[in-house]
Amino acid sequence: MTQSLTVTDAADHGAGTLRAALEQSNAQPGLSFRVVFDLQPAGTIRLEAPLPELVGCVSIEGPVDAAGEPAVTIDGTLLGDVGTAIAIASPNPCRCENLIVEGAFLGIALRGRAGHVVHNCILRRNGVGLQVEADECTAERLVVVGNRVAGLAVLGGRGFQLTDSRIGCDRAGTTAQGNLQGIVAYGTRDSRIGPGNVISGNDLYGLVLGGDTRRTRVFGNVIGCDMAGQQALPNGRTGILVYHASDNLIGGAAAGEGNVISGNTRNGINVDSSAPRPENDLPETYMLPAGRTPATGNRIVGNHIGVDAAGRTALPNGLNGVLLFMSQGNHVGGAGDGEGNVISANKRFGILVMGPNPDAPNWRAFARDVRSGDVVRTVPDTVLEPLETMPGNAIAGNIIGADVDRARALGNGNSGIGIFHMPNARIGNDGVLGGNTVSGNALHGITVVGSAATGTCIRNNRIGVGSRPEADLKNGKTSVLYRDVADARDADGLGADGNVLSADPRVVVVHHNPPVPLPLDGKPTIAA
Repeated sequence: MTQSLTVTDAADHGAGTLRAALEQSNAQPGLSFRVVFDLQPAGTIRLEAPLPELVGCVSIEGPVDAAGEPAVTIDGTLLGDVGTAIAIASPNPCRCENLIVEGAFLGIALRGRAGHVVHNCILRRNGVGLQVEADECTAERLVVVGNRVAGLAVLGGRGFQLTDSRIGCDRAGTTAQGNLQGIVAYGTRDSRIGPGNVISGNDLYGLVLGGDTRRTRVFGNVIGCDMAGQQALPNGRTGILVYHASDNLIGGAAAGEGNVISGNTRNGINVDSSAPRPENDLPETYMLPAGRTPATGNRIVGNHIGVDAAGRTALPNGLNGVLLFMSQGNHVGGAGDGEGNVISANKRFGILVMGPNPDAPNWRAFARDVRSGDVVRTVPDTVLEPLETMPGNAIAGNIIGADVDRARALGNGNSGIGIFHMPNARIGNDGVLGGNTVSGNALHGITVVGSAATGTCIRNNRIGVGSRPEADLKNGKTSVLYRDVADARDADGLGADGNVLSADPRVVVVHHNPPVPLPLDGKPTIAA
C-alpha cells in the first residue's frame, strides 16, 4: 500500500518540507511513498544542502500548470560545484516527475539497482542535468537545457531509454538553449535513444557514444535541426560522435526508425578510433574512454544526413555527412529494404573514410584541428591491430548526392564518397539493393587516394546517373578518381563489376612517383 506525504512548505527544512518528507520515507524503506505538493502558490524550494539520498520506494510528483509544464522548482544554486539536488540510490524503482531542477552540479542522479523513471522534468543550468548510473532507467518528455558539462550523462549501466525529450532546445524544438554536450554515454550497454527526441542547439556534440559503449540504438530522432526537420538548429560540432564504441545502431530500416542528422556545424556522424583529442576538445571526465578499443561494427541505417526530413531539400552539415576516421568494420547503409541512407548536400564529402597517410612525414600527428588550431594525434602510439588486416568499411544501398527520389541533384560539396589511406573498403555489393547511387556531387562521384587504399571494391553502383535517363545527375568532374592507388580500375573493369557510369570523363587515374599526399586544405578534414 502506498502512503502519501504532502509538501506544504517551500523552506529548505522543517515540518511540511520536501526534505522532511524524504527523510520520513528513508526511515521506512520497506514501504512505498508518494510525495505530492500543496504549495500556495507553487514556487521555488531553495536547497541549503543536498536532499537526503533516497533509499526506499518513492515517487516525487510535482504539480503542473495549465500547459502541463512543471510548476515547482528545486533550486540547487547554493550547493556549489559538487552538490546533487536529487539523488536516488534505492534498490527499488523510484520516480521523479513534473519538477524543474536547476543550479546544482548534478540535477538528478539515478543510482541504486534498476528501473528509475524521470518524467516531464525541466533540467536547466546544472553541471549535468541528469546522470544515470543504474540499469533499466527511463527518461521521457524532458527539457534539458543550459547545463554546463552535459545535458545527460549515462555512465555505465544497461538498458537506459530516452524518449520524446528536448536536449539543447526548448519544448517546441525551435530555439537553441544549448548544453555544453547534449548527451554523453560512457561504457553503457543496450541503451535506446529514441524515438521522438530533438538533440539540437548544443555547444559541442549532440550525442557522444564513447568509452566502449555497445549495442546502443539511436532511432527516430532529429539531431542538428528543428523538430520538424526543416531548419538548421546546429550542434556546435558533430551531431553524433561514436568514439571508441562498437556495435551500435544509428537509425533503422523500419518506418520511423531513421534519424534526421542535418544542419550540424561539422559532421553529421563521426565514427572515430583515433588517439584522444586535446583536452579543450573532449573534457576528460565525461568524454575520454579509459581504454582505446577500436570503433567497429557500428551500423548507420535508414537516416537522412544533410537533407530535411522529407529527403528533398538541402539541410547540410558543415563538413561531411559521415566520417569514418581510423575505424574499420563499420557499415553505412545495407542491402536490405529501407537500410540505405540519403547522404546529400553536405559541404564536403557525403561519406569520408580516412586513415593514416603512410606517405606523409610524422603521420601520427599529421593534421591540425581547423577550429582550435591544435595538432591532433591521429593514431595511438601502440596500434593494437594493423588497419590493413581488419575487415574494411562497407557502404551499400545509399543515395549520395541526390534527393530521396534520385531525381534531383543535392550534391555534396566535394566527392560523394572519399576513401583516403584506408584499405579494404567495400562500396556496393551483390544484393539487389546493395548498390549505391552516387550522383550529382560537386566534384567526383568516388575518390580513392593513397598507397594504403588498396583492396577497395566498387561494385553494382550507379555513378552519375539517376532514376530517369533524362535526369542530369552527373558528378561535376569524374565518376571515379584514383590517385596513387596500385590496384586502380579502369572504366571497363568497373563496368565488369556491375557499375553503371555516366558519360565521359568516367575514370581518372593519377600516379605519382614517389607518391605525393593529396593536400588537406579544403578537402578531407579530421575535425570531429
